[in-house]
Amino acid sequence: MSQSSHFLNSAVFFKNLSSVYYEYKYDIIDLKYGFNPLSEGNALVPNEYRFGILKVGYNSANNQKFRYRFNLQKGSYYNGKRITAGAFVNYQLLPFASFEASYDFNEIDLNELGKETFHLARFTKEIFFNNRLNWTTYVQYNTQRNNFNINSRLQWEYKPLSYVYFVITDNFNKDIHRKDWGVAFKMNYRLDF
Repeated sequence: MSQSSHFLNSAVFFKNLSSVYYEYKYDIIDLKYGFNPLSEGNALVPNEYRFGILKVGYNSANNQKFRYRFNLQKGSYYNGKRITAGAFVNYQLLPFASFEASYDFNEIDLNELGKETFHLARFTKEIFFNNRLNWTTYVQYNTQRNNFNINSRLQWEYKPLSYVYFVITDNFNKDIHRKDWGVAFKMNYRLDF
């Protein structure tokens, strides 16, 4: 076995169905090859690593048009420390549309191997033409890869659990110069035996 994860969690739910929660996660990783979690840092050497992180957070009620959640995490990470925070907001205009925005912050300090802070911001919109045809677009910026990405997908369920997807992806660097783009078409069909 090269990795095992153990966790303990609990939550308190309020009358309005919002909740506060915690989760403690403990990982044991037998790293077989060098690993570079920091884009520009030195690689971790193969070894057995044990580390844990505590996460606390709040979720608003899921049965509302406007929903939000946030969390904070702090703990060890390989041979260093890690602090993570995240926030999420969602507004549902069902049955027509859904809009959401999220932001994640990740600070990793691996002592002599380096220290980095990463940010991930994302906006997603979904338009529902009917219960079988929808259009989803997300715009995302990731500082770890210095990548600004736009992904747009049209999805049609032509039979139960059988889909046709048409996806356009565009990637830009932090100066908004195109790095690459792509178009994909995918079709799957459910077979019953």
